[in-house]
Amino acid sequence: MKKKLFSLVLALALCLGLTLPVSAVDSDPVAEWNSTNAVKTGLTMFSKKDPTAQRPWYETVYGLKDSAGNIVVPAKYARFELLGNDRIVVCRQWVEEDFFDAVGYGIVDLQGNFLLPCTSDHGIIDAPNDGNRTIRVNFKDSYSNRMGKNSIALYDWNLNQLLPPEYSSIGYCGDDLYTLGKNVGVVYMLETPEMGVYKYGEGITVPVQYENVSYIGSERFCVRNYDTYCGVLNGDGRQLMPFVFADVNDYGDGFYIAALFRDKASYDAVQAQGVYSNGSPALFQHVGSAVAEGWGYDMSKIPSYAVWGVVDEDLNTYSNFTHERVEFSGSSVRLGTWNGQYKPQDVYNGAISGLSLIVHAKVYDFETLPLSNLKITDKTVSDLLRKSGITPLGMTLTPPPNPTVSGFTDVKSSDYFADAVLWAVEKKITSGTSATTFSPGATCSKAQILTFLWRANGSPEPTAAKPFTDIKPADYFYKAALWASEKGLVSGSTFGANADCTRAMTVEYLWKAAGSPTPSANASFTDIPTNADYAQAVAWAVENKITSGTGGGNFSPAATCTRGQIVTFLYRAMGK
Repeated sequence: MKKKLFSLVLALALCLGLTLPVSAVDSDPVAEWNSTNAVKTGLTMFSKKDPTAQRPWYETVYGLKDSAGNIVVPAKYARFELLGNDRIVVCRQWVEEDFFDAVGYGIVDLQGNFLLPCTSDHGIIDAPNDGNRTIRVNFKDSYSNRMGKNSIALYDWNLNQLLPPEYSSIGYCGDDLYTLGKNVGVVYMLETPEMGVYKYGEGITVPVQYENVSYIGSERFCVRNYDTYCGVLNGDGRQLMPFVFADVNDYGDGFYIAALFRDKASYDAVQAQGVYSNGSPALFQHVGSAVAEGWGYDMSKIPSYAVWGVVDEDLNTYSNFTHERVEFSGSSVRLGTWNGQYKPQDVYNGAISGLSLIVHAKVYDFETLPLSNLKITDKTVSDLLRKSGITPLGMTLTPPPNPTVSGFTDVKSSDYFADAVLWAVEKKITSGTSATTFSPGATCSKAQILTFLWRANGSPEPTAAKPFTDIKPADYFYKAALWASEKGLVSGSTFGANADCTRAMTVEYLWKAAGSPTPSANASFTDIPTNADYAQAVAWAVENKITSGTGGGNFSPAATCTRGQIVTFLYRAMGK
């Protein structure tokens, strides 16, 4: 009984709570309207007593007058609310047999003309901040709305119906203005209880057939099928990510924050309970005179069903899926691991007199990584699913590819750099980091790239005297450094062998080694200034299909190159 009572208390504490008719709780609606909306509309609110009112909280009624004192809307309404720039929501007092049937809503323009009549079927009316485009109207009475039995319709600003009153909710996404294709429109979430997406000006673009749809940014939606799995669709309904995830909750700069079920047991537990958990249980503490001994439910005992990581649309993984919290923070990603502690986070008061609920949230230790330096791990989503023992509906998990390249266990024949590694080994440009590893994900230094480039050009003997003070003949890169100086690839009195080799440096070295040819056009990357020293090198590299950038209109000139990327650039520039 105590557990049931606690569940009720918790539900009441977390919900919005019931509201009385506005006329019963507003202390001075006239002052409120005249202080905020009179200047905007040119209309002031006035009130009078209604001697025919059947209930005391309906005795005062309200109307609107223009600046000349002419009555625009007669005094017989419970309240007014400005909607956008030139629409006013009117609450009519309906004195009927049921208390909650007491308010009906309608819409008038600034001249007092009814665009939508006040009827007992009209519940709450509102509009998003979408430039006076659309209006959302709840049908049925306000009591039914509170009890989750509402039916919502969508209208344009002139009250032409866009969607019939067939939906239990219509939620707006963010500020609602998005550029999808060539059209600027409003994107809506629909729920019936199945969910889909409606796009202003186009109609329903994602069919209303999914268990859940949530907006994750950049015109992308996390969509949950009734088989428990989530995928990603864009605003036009095109699938961007397959339905293989436990959840996907954010998108940015080419990466998704996604969750996978830990194992088959976690998946079975979710299906059996009919609930979805992102692995963030909390601990509730109850304070106050109404708390009886033995109350409480330690949510830390609930298992974490999911683990989180970073993926791209090709199902490459960019972090280990061992985290309970993963989130974007500007141009970085934060990977969180629970440190075993809790801290008070939220307090809910007044659900029952004398009772407060305090939520103790988990405390996480975070590692922050720049998105520009994220590297593909040696695991894919398919690998992780295979290890968990879960095969999503409609997906076939084939055995991992076995063939390797040049005897390196970390270079598979399916890797994008496989041909480049094979070429680099055959040309004796590099022999790997050991007899069995190439380390394609390891970062590359200035000395390494110039040594690779020197070897790719036949390892010529340098003739100039040593120009650098920080190199010696015993260094493996000694001759490569002298050659690079002769060719004008580098200059100065110090070489800086261990400096990270960036993408800008790599294409500049390749361009200079090729004779600094003039490209036919500038490269159009948002992060490459036209006056940058390496701008022509980038344009030449793109023109010769050595690189196409990192996505999203970016080249990422400061990103450090990996060994796999370096040999790929060399192969595309010199090996074909």
